[in-house]
Amino acid sequence: MGYPKWYTIDRVRPEEGELLGSLHAEHKRCGKENCRCASGDEEDLHGPYYYRRWRDSEGNQRKEYVPKSDVEEVRAAIQKRRRRLKRERKERAEWMNRGEGKGRPRDYWKRKNRPSPLEQAQRLVDTLGTVL
Repeated sequence: MGYPKWYTIDRVRPEEGELLGSLHAEHKRCGKENCRCASGDEEDLHGPYYYRRWRDSEGNQRKEYVPKSDVEEVRAAIQKRRRRLKRERKERAEWMNRGEGKGRPRDYWKRKNRPSPLEQAQRLVDTLGTVL
């Protein structure tokens, strides 16, 4: 199975037991003239039929029928991947906030974490005093 180019990053690619995409229930018309679904009313349509949708390696949307017997298994596999990605995003945010990432932690720019203008001026005077 090919993956979109943004899935080449290992942390985004689905792991064992995980699936890309989302699960949708659809109601359909069969096309027979005398069928109840010919009226077009939502409650008269056939279904629900379940489909998993995702994007392939070229970025095109794909759709795959999921039998009713497999719906819970597919839903669990999709949720497993979503939970892992959410957990990893949270861990990366915490890592950045600890200042271990490139640059400054996210909350550095909040006023309470910045030195006051007087402290900045005093640091400048101290630095200049040691240099001169």
